[in-house]
Amino acid sequence: MDAEETNVSSAGENVPPGEAPEAGAPQAREFQEETRAHRLAKLEALRQRGVDPYPVRFDRDSTAAAIREQFGDLAAGADTGQAVRLAGRILGERRHGGLDFADLRDETGQIQLLVTAEAVGSDELHEFSDLDLGDWVGVEGTVVASDKGELSVRVAKFELLSKSLRALPDVRHGITDPETRYRQRYLDLILDEPSRRVFAIRSAVISATRKTLLDRGFREVETPVLLDQAGGAAAKPFITHHN
Repeated sequence: MDAEETNVSSAGENVPPGEAPEAGAPQAREFQEETRAHRLAKLEALRQRGVDPYPVRFDRDSTAAAIREQFGDLAAGADTGQAVRLAGRILGERRHGGLDFADLRDETGQIQLLVTAEAVGSDELHEFSDLDLGDWVGVEGTVVASDKGELSVRVAKFELLSKSLRALPDVRHGITDPETRYRQRYLDLILDEPSRRVFAIRSAVISATRKTLLDRGFREVETPVLLDQAGGAAAKPFITHHN
């Protein structure tokens, strides 16, 4: 990281980091409602300015992992001049005067963005700073290494691809409540790299097993294991949702 983190919470609001409560916390509903109202107002403001907050298409030519594989040993302060287009979710932002640092994560990993008023203009820098954590953006820029050696993309252009309307849990600490982790697996996969790695390995194992069996002449057949009607939950004397 190249600058101190400003008071931008995981909800994208100007409150101390880490203050966004988890889904299971008593104050979570109120916080989510306030955040959603704030972001809906931003959404409406974008539309009034003629900005489509959910564009249909953005063509990328690189990923975070591909950039790290090709330029992982770049010296501090170096500029490759290599132009790239990539897209991902904003999961961190650090404002430092006329320079913004942001963390962009796609399905392959995470990379730092450098956004300066000199490169994009002061108005565009303000627009970038107004993004919320969780927003999806597409960026175009050149691959560089920051003065501290962090592999980065110096942004020349950016485009909002999908406006996030709900606050993420604390990005830095992730999800600590087990029930939230299992019930809202999508949040776990957004924030937790080990969880994503486990599911990637699981998917690869299942895919390889299926391919091996199919190559050997086996046939895949679906066998239902659950009834299509409410069963045990209707048993008396239990009081359940169905009974």
